[in-house]
Amino acid sequence: MPAGLIEEIHGAVDQPTEKPADQPAEEPADQPADRNLYLVATAAISLGMVLGFASLIPGGAGVREYVTLLVLAPSVGTTTALLAVIAARLMFVVVETTVAAMSYLFLKTMDA
Repeated sequence: MPAGLIEEIHGAVDQPTEKPADQPAEEPADQPADRNLYLVATAAISLGMVLGFASLIPGGAGVREYVTLLVLAPSVGTTTALLAVIAARLMFVVVETTVAAMSYLFLKTMDA
């Protein structure tokens, strides 16, 4: 992966935007303090999924996690990024297993 790609993602997200004069200076209480984290996390998972798929390794094992970790680590720290990557992999496995089990049960009732 090009080294400049991660800096480009962070640079695009971290650029301050100008607020119109009629907009209040403070964030509303129901808005998260750092909306940039959502953008970085979405970019990290998306890039990890695409590169994991493109790697042709079954399930993108290792590639998806490594890419996601590389993109997230500068924003939240290495430990937090590693925990997020592990939690994401566990969530993907649970969701895929649940959908497979539900599909199996649905198809089994169709044959009966």
